[in-house]
Amino acid sequence: MEVKDYLVQVRVRSGPFKRAMQCAGFKTAVALSRACGVHQAVIGKYFGLQYAPYAKRSGELTPDIIKIAAVLKCHPDSLFPERHLHDPLKTNSSNAELNLDEVQALAAPSATLQIENEDLVFRAIDVLNDREQRVIEMRFGLYGPEETLRDIGDELGVTSERIRQMEFKARRKMRRHIQETLNLDRQDVFTA
Repeated sequence: MEVKDYLVQVRVRSGPFKRAMQCAGFKTAVALSRACGVHQAVIGKYFGLQYAPYAKRSGELTPDIIKIAAVLKCHPDSLFPERHLHDPLKTNSSNAELNLDEVQALAAPSATLQIENEDLVFRAIDVLNDREQRVIEMRFGLYGPEETLRDIGDELGVTSERIRQMEFKARRKMRRHIQETLNLDRQDVFTA
C-alpha cells in the first residue's frame, strides 16, 4: 500500500446560495446572520446543503430560510439546486489521501479551467426557467443518462419537436448569458 503525503478535503456548497450572498454584498455567514437574525451555524447548514428549505413533515418553507431569502431579496427556491429543495445531503464533505503527482494533477491549470467552464455553464443554466433547465439537464445527462427528444417529450407531455425548440431557446439564453458574463463578441462563444 502506497503511503500518501497529502490529505485533501472537499466540501460541497450551494452555488446559487453563494452567488445570492455575493450579489447582496454578504461575504460571510456572520454578516448575513447579523442582517437576517438567523444563527450563522444554521446559515452554514443551508449553505452546505445539509438543511433543505422545505420542512419534511409540513412541506412548507422553514421560517429561517424565509428570513434569509428576504434579506437576499430572492425566492428561497432560487438558493438551492432543484434536487436539494426537499432532500438535504447526508454529508457535504469528503477526504482523500493523495500523493504529490495526484495533487499537482488536481491543481493543474486545465483542471481549474474545466471547473471554471463548468461553473460558467451551470450559472448559465440558472438563468433558464424550470422547464428549460429540466430539458437541458435531461438532454445532456447532467444528473443522469442523456435522453432523447422523444423521451423528454414523453416525460413532459409535449412533442419531440417542442422539446427541440425548447432546447434551442434554452441554449440561446445560455449563450447570451455567457457572452454577457465574459463580455465577448457573438463569434467568440460556442454556437447552438
